[in-house]
Amino acid sequence: MRLSMWMIANRIIRLDPELQIRDDAPACLHSARQAYAANCVYVYQEGTSVVCDGEGDKIILHDMDAGEAFELIQSVFDFYDEWYHDVLSVIDTGDYQQVIDMGWPIFQNPVILLDADHKALALSSQYGEDEVNKEWRHLCQYGYSSIRYIRYFKNTYPTKDYYIKNRPQLFSFGRELEDSSTLSAAIYYKQSYCGRINILQHERAINPGDHQILEMMIPIFANALNTTRSVLTDNISQNVFLELIRRTETDIDKLRHRVLRHLQYMKWDLDDVFQIATVHIPEDLFSKELLILLSNLIRKQLPEAIVFTADPCVVIIYDICITKREVICEKLKDLIEHEHLVMGISLPFKNLPNLRMYFEQTLFAIEYGTLFSPGKNIYLFYDYALDYIIENNSMRQLLCACHPDIKVLYKEDLAHDSDRLPTLRAYLKNNGSLVNTSKELFIHRNTLVYRINKITQMCHYDINDEYNRDYLKLSMHMVFLYRKRCPHSTPLHAYLDGSPH
Repeated sequence: MRLSMWMIANRIIRLDPELQIRDDAPACLHSARQAYAANCVYVYQEGTSVVCDGEGDKIILHDMDAGEAFELIQSVFDFYDEWYHDVLSVIDTGDYQQVIDMGWPIFQNPVILLDADHKALALSSQYGEDEVNKEWRHLCQYGYSSIRYIRYFKNTYPTKDYYIKNRPQLFSFGRELEDSSTLSAAIYYKQSYCGRINILQHERAINPGDHQILEMMIPIFANALNTTRSVLTDNISQNVFLELIRRTETDIDKLRHRVLRHLQYMKWDLDDVFQIATVHIPEDLFSKELLILLSNLIRKQLPEAIVFTADPCVVIIYDICITKREVICEKLKDLIEHEHLVMGISLPFKNLPNLRMYFEQTLFAIEYGTLFSPGKNIYLFYDYALDYIIENNSMRQLLCACHPDIKVLYKEDLAHDSDRLPTLRAYLKNNGSLVNTSKELFIHRNTLVYRINKITQMCHYDINDEYNRDYLKLSMHMVFLYRKRCPHSTPLHAYLDGSPH
């Protein structure tokens, strides 16, 4: 292979050579010579130093013999030839990690190979998780580029094209990214974007020799990545849960087999209790690419959940019988705060045909959460349910928005023919007065105390909290109204099926 003087200098940089090389010195040299020859490095003695002259560009080695220097420079040509042929043989096996590690003696800096979805295919194993910078640590931990990192790349659009085809570009960042510089090239096979290679300036300054080597490597990586190209699309776009979210009216019987298959894959049961959350990128930064990257990052963090994109957000569905909401929030806390994202979380639910309504709860939680409590990252629908109920006129949506404890008590009444709901309704109506409530229900005070204690034990929320009491009263009013107005419609248990536990 033909080398430039920069490429030669990079191999012998530890000898502290004196460099007199033009930035645009071409890769046109094919060997070393001790007599002048075109397109060769002419090595000759000059005093106590040796001059290596490659078509006018010079590397000067001090305190060295010309014969020793000639052998050294020729060994550089031999090294590059051997390295190049080894890369060609290894990359055909798909062992990207070995190829990247073989590149360390060339670049002497950390190297990252990414696919089209910003998934790390290989990182230089010569560096540990905490030995480079925050982005390197993020890649080691999550396996994907951070949204913050991609965002800063995108901010260079006025001067650089992040997706320019097969051409290395040097990106320099300020304090936001630890004053780092990155040599980056978007890899294309024909017209299809299939990955990216990044060289981080860490141990030595990036120079034109790195550009030249990377240009030579791009076609090799392009051919290899094309065979396993990760296209910029969400692989779960045909997810049955996405269909449930998008349809206003869903024939669950037609989807039942696909739903059950997904549940079996996740080791979930149709009778389990679920919750849905959506994560949103700020509007001024939103792009389809970042949305897919975000879904990949979250999927990596939450293998126990179903994660997919549904513009303009990432959807997370999890089984709270297996994973509690608090666990989901804790796992995503750093990512959400670090990337300035927001997440909305629905009430618990059971009946999957109602998935669309719970999806809408997450959107409402974010809309009203950012309105009334700006600056937070996570918003629970529960905290804004009263606003939702006041503004809504769909009975199905209203019943799905009923207080979680009402669903628990309704289920208890249905299973044991008890009267938890009527008792709680009367108790709240009488502002917690035991005397007035016992009179209205025609029961002894001690009996009422026993019932209220049982109800309190079953409830997840404090019935003495003012917001909670209003929410409970309004929810019970909706339940009793539905019973009166729609006695022959869909049974209540189709909506009151969730549990907060």
